[in-house]
Amino acid sequence: MNFIFAVIITVSLTVLTVINPNQVTSTFSSSASKAVNLSVTLLIVYSAWMGFTNLIEKTKLNDKISKLLAPIIKFLFKTTDAKTVNEISINLSANLLGISGVATPSGINAMELLDKSNNQFGKTMLFTITATSIQIFPITVIQLMSEYGSLNAYAVFLPSLLATTLSTLIGVTLVFIFK
Repeated sequence: MNFIFAVIITVSLTVLTVINPNQVTSTFSSSASKAVNLSVTLLIVYSAWMGFTNLIEKTKLNDKISKLLAPIIKFLFKTTDAKTVNEISINLSANLLGISGVATPSGINAMELLDKSNNQFGKTMLFTITATSIQIFPITVIQLMSEYGSLNAYAVFLPSLLATTLSTLIGVTLVFIFK
């Protein structure tokens, strides 16, 4: 796949250089500027939410969230290990808020713990729920839409909630059917 992309980019750049050489440098400059701007925006958003997540862990609020979600997690993931339940609850909470970049470390930790306990069903369920993740507040998308001048960045709220809820319900149902 990388080879195909490399060929497409090389051919495109060659054609663009022959047709309009001045546009090549301006396109590279503007694209680089946009990439840096996007990276800084995402860095700020993720830093704020990672700090928030750290605060939740320091205040032991994550333990209370884990206890609240424990019956659901035990049913869905077929695990009773407290550390695994905690990591899954952090992952699910971050995904519910639409900050999947923050959810990634806890998801990896949960997957490793499920792997150690040889819980293939739990790993499949975690992958499915993480990939489809219900997003109550798609914060990253709203932030990016606001950053790029959207007049109504929150318009994505209801469609996102409906689409992610439906995809998660279908995914969970299929995991239980094909277990």
